[in-house]
Amino acid sequence: MASTKPKVIVIDNFAVLSNALGNFPTTRSILQNLVNELASMIGGITVIVAETSFNKESIDLGGIEFTSDAVIIMKHGIEKAMLVRIMGFRKLRRALITVAEVSFTIREGIGIQVFIPPYLEEVKPPRLDVH
Repeated sequence: MASTKPKVIVIDNFAVLSNALGNFPTTRSILQNLVNELASMIGGITVIVAETSFNKESIDLGGIEFTSDAVIIMKHGIEKAMLVRIMGFRKLRRALITVAEVSFTIREGIGIQVFIPPYLEEVKPPRLDVH
């Protein structure tokens, strides 16, 4: 990191990292300090990515979500025999979150492709003077 000087550090997947280190209060404290120090060290932002099952609405990140700049929760499940993927934005520091969850897919050669729903206020009303 010292030689490349990244502006963004992404910790993916937080749940795997946390489970590998064990679920102890000291582990959470160490991870929280690590995230905080990484952001200070690079002078940039830290993003935490965590995965959970499709039907689960919450995930316990402890105090780590307070020290990170962004927290993204990835969910996947099966609906009507189709794979469904949803990306939820729990926190995006200094950004207005108007859409809490979006659908996404992972495409070869592209990576993550996000499908942002249209806003109703962007839809123009029909013209009544056109026959």
